[in-house]
Amino acid sequence: MKEWLISSSHPYFKSDGIGLLTKDGKKLIACIASTKKYQIPEGVIEIGGWAFYGCKSLSSLIIPDGISIIGKCAFYGCSSLKALMIPEGTTKICEQAFHGCKSLRTVVICRGVSEIGEEAFKGCSSLRSVSIPDSVIEIGDKAFQDCISLTSVSIPEGVTKIKYRTFFGCESLYSVSIPDSVIEIGESAFCYSSLKSINFPEGLQIIGDGAFSHCNSIKSVLIPKGVTKIGNNVFSGCDYIKSLTIPEGVTEIGIGAFHNCSYLMSLVIPEGVTIIGKCAFSNCNSLTTVTVPNSVIEIGQGAFADCSSLTSITIPESVQKIEYGVFAGCTALKDWSISSAHPYFKRDGVGLLTKDGKELVACLPSAKEYQIPESVTKIRESAFDNCTSLTSVTIPEGVNLIGHSAFRYCISLKSVIIPKGIMKIDEAIFYHCSSLTSVVIPDKVSEIKWGAFFECSSLISVTVTNNVKWIEHDVFEECPKLTIYAPEGSKAEEYAEENNIPFQVK
Repeated sequence: MKEWLISSSHPYFKSDGIGLLTKDGKKLIACIASTKKYQIPEGVIEIGGWAFYGCKSLSSLIIPDGISIIGKCAFYGCSSLKALMIPEGTTKICEQAFHGCKSLRTVVICRGVSEIGEEAFKGCSSLRSVSIPDSVIEIGDKAFQDCISLTSVSIPEGVTKIKYRTFFGCESLYSVSIPDSVIEIGESAFCYSSLKSINFPEGLQIIGDGAFSHCNSIKSVLIPKGVTKIGNNVFSGCDYIKSLTIPEGVTEIGIGAFHNCSYLMSLVIPEGVTIIGKCAFSNCNSLTTVTVPNSVIEIGQGAFADCSSLTSITIPESVQKIEYGVFAGCTALKDWSISSAHPYFKRDGVGLLTKDGKELVACLPSAKEYQIPESVTKIRESAFDNCTSLTSVTIPEGVNLIGHSAFRYCISLKSVIIPKGIMKIDEAIFYHCSSLTSVVIPDKVSEIKWGAFFECSSLISVTVTNNVKWIEHDVFEECPKLTIYAPEGSKAEEYAEENNIPFQVK
């Protein structure tokens, strides 16, 4: 469309040749899509929603003083627009107003604007600088998400919350000024940015989940005293963090909070923390020492998993719950310090057990051999996970339950006798036990779960009884030397035929 055909006597609308306006000239409704340059007429106070939508050739725009509102998606996808000045008097930039203006390099927002809407500048991939005035008190969710060329930003005093994904994916953003007025940084606010340091305001109270995850240039973190919870994945994947200060007052460290902070060498968790979440410090493979305070009640699943440089840890008497896999893959861990007066747990050589001795919680990953105490009836999930040096383990006859992944990646384990009381071979129990050569499945076992012997590349024989009625997929995947021995007509024979595994009647 090249022109508007509208009578000068039209009672509701008029045109200046390029723009369609209300009769009083106060609202710009639409612009001809082929327009390359446009000066919005004086007197317009509102740019309507979707007004310039699809104007892909628009490269130059002059917005006059007096504009108060820039409507929803007003310039959505104006991919040739290169520079923009939003004049004084404008009070609101609505949601997605400049979404996908991928050639937009500079934006000057003059004083008067109080609100920048949700996704207002999302996907402005060429945007290098933006001037945000001190009149702004609210910046919406994802307002600058994926502005991959943006290098620095100063958030004005008066903003109290940096919202969900505000600067997510701003991969060139290395500097941000956060004012003292901010009390909350929302979920994934700066995720995948290049921030080198963060000066948190003293009044900060909340750091949302994933707020700084995968900010690979951050080297030190000093969390202010007002923060009481470190959310899930807040600094996950911040590889180069070397220095970390967690203040007194924090009571919970969330799931994956510092996962894969691979340069972090030492850690003091302050008194007052009660929960260390799942995978909170997993794969911090430079971490050598950890101080766990006597306030911690719960240590979550895999909290210190794959901390391959961790040599020792003290489990204080306050700890009531240790989830599975907490120390899996901590191959340098030589000892755990635990008081004989501990009310919930005890140690037995290389083993960590519940106080009554009935459950084996974990084995030191550096252990080479272990005779499990006769009192044990349950081996917990991932108890021997990544015990890569373990060559021999003796399981007492009283054990009637072995949890999933119990011996996963025990690559040196050559043989094991499964007790007669076991009724189920759980998921991934002997996953990648690449030295294991033979296994006899006890009579009471009725099912073998997924991946139980996956990648047991040295496994030559597995003997299965007629009582096994269910064998899940990939149980013997990547076991190239395997022959299954079982009664004729058994479920094991059927499984062998379906999966092209050699079979012999026993």
